[in-house]
Amino acid sequence: MFRLGKADPDQPQTFGHREASTPTQSLGWYIDAITRSEEAINDNPKVFLDQNMLDTVDRVKDAMINFFDICDSDIYVTARQNRSNPFYSVKPSNHNFGLKSRQEKKEQLYKPIEALGDLVKIDQKTSFIVKVFFKKQN
Repeated sequence: MFRLGKADPDQPQTFGHREASTPTQSLGWYIDAITRSEEAINDNPKVFLDQNMLDTVDRVKDAMINFFDICDSDIYVTARQNRSNPFYSVKPSNHNFGLKSRQEKKEQLYKPIEALGDLVKIDQKTSFIVKVFFKKQN
């Protein structure tokens, strides 16, 4: 039996990622993400409108489209100010990442993205997100 303050054992673990519980909440989260992204671009257009950075974002999107067999509209791209290290976050909306073999992931997804260099970082803590930075990452 579920007790208030305890994790519900019947619900899957989310590892910090939450699904929206209502369509209204989902819309609110979407509007917040778009608003924050627009603010970041307006506050720092030199970084977020840099053609090299935008080209790198497009290459990441192409790799995701080819690997996940999705449309361009199925990929979320948001700008994040992140103090002094701004980046674009590129994330597929609904993906079949778990259905692919380790070898397929390595050859068809990781290699093309990693070939883009030090400006790109793959983050897989809660879902598959690629961050494209303005400055090189260590």
